[in-house]
Amino acid sequence: MTNATWAAVHRRQAADLRQKGGKENADQATLLEAEAAFEERQGDPPRDPSWTEQDRGVQLFFCHACDSAIESEPVFFQDIEAKANQLRELAEGLRRQASISRSFKQEKKARQLEELAMDHEDEADILLPQANQSKFAPQADDPWVIRRDRGDAEIRTYVALLSTTTSMIFKDSLFGVLAIVANVVHERNDVTRAMVREWLRDPRDRKELAATKRSS
Repeated sequence: MTNATWAAVHRRQAADLRQKGGKENADQATLLEAEAAFEERQGDPPRDPSWTEQDRGVQLFFCHACDSAIESEPVFFQDIEAKANQLRELAEGLRRQASISRSFKQEKKARQLEELAMDHEDEADILLPQANQSKFAPQADDPWVIRRDRGDAEIRTYVALLSTTTSMIFKDSLFGVLAIVANVVHERNDVTRAMVREWLRDPRDRKELAATKRSS
């Protein structure tokens, strides 16, 4: 439940990936280690020694509920897509420059440009993997990424961020609890359990459901 616990878990996962070897495992290990370092810096809220694990879980849930209310900011898919495309365009330009440098026998400069191009491509792939690539949990598939702005981006982002907390602490989505908290934080009374469940549905599940409805 604590940041220290998750930091330890993420460092073990990173060590296992590095032991397996390979660039993709190394890249994922680097991300896990960065996440662990962030968690270690955060610390944990104080606790009473008499509290049960359930008490501790409730405390952490409401701490995250408050933090998310202050810090959550909508992320739009079109912005991710634009940034990924820009990075790939920069990479293409760098490769063209590398080719020109190589034609003038400037091999060292060409290699440096190609390495920079690869860095841009890797960053783009993390943001938005191409169809023929397999990546670990790409950002574009995260539940808080808004694909279509229907005017509820802020509350949907809040619910999605808080849902990761309920899943980690209570091993349950708790759609009803999320709806209640979201209504209180955003001074509304119209967010329902069904709405929250739909917001958090995997995009692939939505496509399958739409296909089933069309075929029927």
